[in-house]
Amino acid sequence: MSTAIHGSKGEADSTRCRARGSDTMIPAYVQRLNRINREFYTAFAAAFAESRSLAQLSLLRLVALVPAAGRVLDVGCGHGRLAHLLDRHRPGATYEGLDFSVEFVRVAREQAAGLARVSATYHLADLTRPNWASHLAGRQYDTVLLLAVLHHIPGYDNRLAVLRTLSQYLAPDGRLVVSAWQFTT
Repeated sequence: MSTAIHGSKGEADSTRCRARGSDTMIPAYVQRLNRINREFYTAFAAAFAESRSLAQLSLLRLVALVPAAGRVLDVGCGHGRLAHLLDRHRPGATYEGLDFSVEFVRVAREQAAGLARVSATYHLADLTRPNWASHLAGRQYDTVLLLAVLHHIPGYDNRLAVLRTLSQYLAPDGRLVVSAWQFTT
């Protein structure tokens, strides 16, 4: 599926938003981009999960950031492969994975049966919806991971809101680890 959002009206609307001092995207564009993301991951979640391995060096480096018996929140967890690395390298860790894809969460829960030394739970959470983090109230995490997710959230203001929300769940001296594709807005 190929979708483009451009044209003179969109460019003019975008310019007016910037002229008012806001980086907020046009709501119709945000909704459309969110819908495209949901449709893509609904259609391809299983194949995407199969294409990702535990041997990725960058993930192994991330495990080193998790304290022994650490509490980890993995936002955009996909099929939960980080929980399996923690099971190997950080026994006693508590892992909570969030994803907006029903299929990813289903696969993650199925694969969690293979975990022996880590407690793992998975929940549906769509970062583009209001109150997506309400079930996290009162919790704190030593490590909060947001890996390859931020670039799927349209608009600077929306991304910033997610980061601010996540910062509320960091324990003192906790770490927020973010990776994103390069974007300009």
